[in-house]
Amino acid sequence: MSDLVSIAGTAAAAYQRALGVVSNNIANVGSAGYSRQEADLIESAPRAFGTSYLGTGVNFAGVRRAYDEFIESTLRNATTDLSSQEPMVNYANRVVNILGSEDVGLLSAFDEFFDSARQLSTDSSSLILRSQFLSKSEGLTERFQTLSGQLELVTQESQEAINADIAKLNNLSKQLATINGQLMKTKFKDRQPPALMDQRDQTLREMAELTKLNVKEASNGVMTVSIGSSLSRGLIVDGTDSRKLTALFNESDVGKVDLVINPGMPSFENIVGFSGGSIAGLIGFRSQLLEPVFNNLDNLAKTLVQEVNAIHQEGIDLEGRNGEALFKVDPQFAVVSGSGDTAARVDASLFDLQAFEANTINLEYRANVGQINDLSLTGDFAVGDQITVTLNSLSKTLTLSGKVSDDAALAEGTVLSLSQVKQQLRNFLEGGQRLSPEELVVYFRTGNQTSLDGAFGRQLTVDFGAQDDLLISSDVLGAYNLNLTVYSRTGAGLDNRVTRGQWQATDERTGQVVTGTRSLEMNGIRLNFSGEPKDGELLSLKVQNSAAAGIRLNTDDPTKVASAARFRVIENQFNPTGADAKLFEAPQAFPDEEAIALNRVVADDGQTLLDNNVLEDVAVDFDRVRVAPITVIPAGYSDTTLYLGELNGEPIDLQVLTRDGRHLLGRQMADARILEREIELGRPLTAEERALEIDQAGEDFLANAKLADVAFAEGSSYSAQYLNASDDEAYRGMELFYGVKAKVTNSP
Repeated sequence: MSDLVSIAGTAAAAYQRALGVVSNNIANVGSAGYSRQEADLIESAPRAFGTSYLGTGVNFAGVRRAYDEFIESTLRNATTDLSSQEPMVNYANRVVNILGSEDVGLLSAFDEFFDSARQLSTDSSSLILRSQFLSKSEGLTERFQTLSGQLELVTQESQEAINADIAKLNNLSKQLATINGQLMKTKFKDRQPPALMDQRDQTLREMAELTKLNVKEASNGVMTVSIGSSLSRGLIVDGTDSRKLTALFNESDVGKVDLVINPGMPSFENIVGFSGGSIAGLIGFRSQLLEPVFNNLDNLAKTLVQEVNAIHQEGIDLEGRNGEALFKVDPQFAVVSGSGDTAARVDASLFDLQAFEANTINLEYRANVGQINDLSLTGDFAVGDQITVTLNSLSKTLTLSGKVSDDAALAEGTVLSLSQVKQQLRNFLEGGQRLSPEELVVYFRTGNQTSLDGAFGRQLTVDFGAQDDLLISSDVLGAYNLNLTVYSRTGAGLDNRVTRGQWQATDERTGQVVTGTRSLEMNGIRLNFSGEPKDGELLSLKVQNSAAAGIRLNTDDPTKVASAARFRVIENQFNPTGADAKLFEAPQAFPDEEAIALNRVVADDGQTLLDNNVLEDVAVDFDRVRVAPITVIPAGYSDTTLYLGELNGEPIDLQVLTRDGRHLLGRQMADARILEREIELGRPLTAEERALEIDQAGEDFLANAKLADVAFAEGSSYSAQYLNASDDEAYRGMELFYGVKAKVTNSP
């Protein structure tokens, strides 16, 4: 009908529906994923009226979404880029806060460590300062351990975050596959329900927050999604099928995370070209920031141990001994069998700290590969005896040498020690490739060798066994025939036992491969094998602690702190250059004519006690701080020098006092008393309290000496005023020195 009423009726009905669409838009203005909808109004078909056509009004054709595919794709890509930055920033801030923390970071711990070292340098004999230094040293190691532990927590949290995001992506993939199934019921996209299309797009947006998507839309709106380098690689949604994504983490490599689809199934696929989204951001954080921080922390720990130990071992401790290592790294190893049970035994130890890496090492035993010849020597070998060695039909003969120097040699037939025979046989078979410079001197002097090659070139490797035996192997030949024949006038012989089998070690992180029979070395770790492994047996060596996590204090004894130097070099402030000097101790004997004798110092009873330690049978041994004096230097003596040795391997602790109790040379007597008193009070003693303890200890010493009939002057009292003093502060201006002195001469 083209009359006014009918046209008005169709218009009212059409705009009523259009107002319903507007109302629906307003109602869903806050709904997630909702796309604004628009009403499609079209003209009704006109009617012919004579030679003219009259309109019949308007029809409501349907509802369409206000949707632009280009804008939607751009939004997904922007969401992906933004989401990849968020975890990187958040976790990076956490690491920065951990490293810079006053309670966890290293800066304050290093300050306290070096400050305690400086304080100890002012009084290296103080047990209090030594204990404080050990405490700060232990505090530094604990900071390394705590920091490593905090970073391990970040590692674990980032791993859990990756797994959570992947689980969310897998759930969204299933939802999209379900939506695709519903979209397949309609052939044309324009006829799809707007709400279903909104649900599809919202699902894709949420997936885009997790990873970058490659999307292909079918004519009916069905989506195909991949996360690989192209649409055909890394498909996670294909029609109504969704494929599960899994992350594989490497225990030895924090930054290595492999993403795979359908692991353990025939449709298994490794993802290549994965990028974008929060998952890629987390993986990027681990590889770009967390892994370098771990590596730098471990390198710092290794450098600290190496450099501090080198300095500490140059000094001497409170007992006068050479300093030992102050720090150590305790990695803690665990061997895991692939079958759960093994008769093989693997002993691991750290031998090269700088090469140490806390990577998992996978081990495989091959029974038919490799060989070891275990040679046991029996009987007495003599100079001139011959040992003929045949390697794969090639024979060489060793004639045992008696050379002991360039000009001297043992006579023919002289019996050699087994160690001499083993060394000559080892040098003969292997050569001098692995010898130290000192050993090479003996190698060329006592043997017939003219090169570093062995009798068979460099094909054989010879090691010393634990039971006076030689272990021969070959990385070049693998399996071989080795026979030995002894021609001895004294009936000596060799027992040659052959063992086959070889271990192959593979670094799980780097892929490095090393083989060995009884032992091998990898990543600064030495592995020794024993037991009865089976052919094809698989083991894994897990390193529980990295260098930072495994750093420890090597001693808790304050007397072991090597805070004193054997020599001290002080540069003159007016030196025109930066030249420096480093002194090394080279002890030497003092001939009688160069020593200044004490002319047989005697005791009060006239009995000789000491002849300047020249003759051992009349020299007097003495222990630390004996009450009875070991000798008395008579009045009037000058330019007196005492040369001191050791007693039963222990350094001498000599105290020099005057007859009236003035303590001139030696060590402070009250260290133990002061330490005990400070522990009792729970605080350091004041200067006045320390002086009181020192005087009391000295008085106790004098009292005990008088009970032992030591001839101190009547009315004498102890005083440490002149102890180890020099120049104007020394007792009566005397030149006194206790230690090692060096004479400086000018060299042209």
